[in-house]
Amino acid sequence: MPFSTPPASALTTALPARSHSRMTLIVARANAAGLRIIADTRASFVSREATRHPVAVRPGKPLEGVLKSVLLNHSQCVAFAGDVAVAQAAIEGIVADGTHLLLDDDAVLARLLGAHVESHGATDFILGSVLGPAKLYEVKDGAVERGVRATWLGSRDAFAEYQRHYLTSPHAPAAARSDPACDELARMTNAMHQLIEGEQTFDDVGDFLISVASRPHGLVYLPYAITSFRPCATDSADLTALQMGDAATGAYSYAVLCPTSSGVPLVAVYFAHGGFGAVFAPFQAREPVLFDAKTAESFVAQVERSTQQELCGTVMLSDRAIVLRRHEPAA
Repeated sequence: MPFSTPPASALTTALPARSHSRMTLIVARANAAGLRIIADTRASFVSREATRHPVAVRPGKPLEGVLKSVLLNHSQCVAFAGDVAVAQAAIEGIVADGTHLLLDDDAVLARLLGAHVESHGATDFILGSVLGPAKLYEVKDGAVERGVRATWLGSRDAFAEYQRHYLTSPHAPAAARSDPACDELARMTNAMHQLIEGEQTFDDVGDFLISVASRPHGLVYLPYAITSFRPCATDSADLTALQMGDAATGAYSYAVLCPTSSGVPLVAVYFAHGGFGAVFAPFQAREPVLFDAKTAESFVAQVERSTQQELCGTVMLSDRAIVLRRHEPAA
């Protein structure tokens, strides 16, 4: 569903017209519990016109980022690392005539491999599929690798740090701990959150963490909220309401909101302290679309009106949490 006419307060950021982002971090796993693909959104651009000179990588700003794991439909997701323009053109080509709703994995892989080879390996891809049992495919080094259980693309250093977090990450809650497959997926998410939000930083990996997960009704993005409270101290045992504070005190928060329906390539991010939000919807606009919204309710209303999609997730405010709808139940 394309965007309707944006409100007057909506703005559009612009990515460099010809650039690519080689570094990122995407991790993926398929097991008996389903499929999980987790990616950052940071885009570190390298000017093609400057390739004859020493290359300077400029870490992009959060709202100049890219949705690197794109749902094609209810059952297939393409993730990429490398030349953004090549990846976007390949994915747009897959969905151009609407046949992506009927394509089998081999048809999608043929198109991804073609883009990979024609670009001389400038972009690598992962295809996650739940057409039948959850499965992963790699498209890199000039070939398709099938039957992959776990894989990654992007920064080797960031992946090493992710692995360290994964191996030391707390296990899933007790209810899921008895299921090793569920535990693997939960530890992936924990490790990526620790990498993105931790003290060890990588110039070319960061910003928002976008998770794709399989559910009984199809592939969905997972919502989450990040909140940083201002430091406070109490001198008694009395319960004290925590105050989030404001930007002047170093507080910040943002919420990643996602469609309730499966198979929709759209993620919305709301910044409570900034009074604005952004929508990443690559089939409608290659760049994030910004909305002025002083309240979370206003942001959600604008996005839902413009995209015709209901959002789910939680927005943390200074005095309360706004809980939106949850993902729709299985049919």
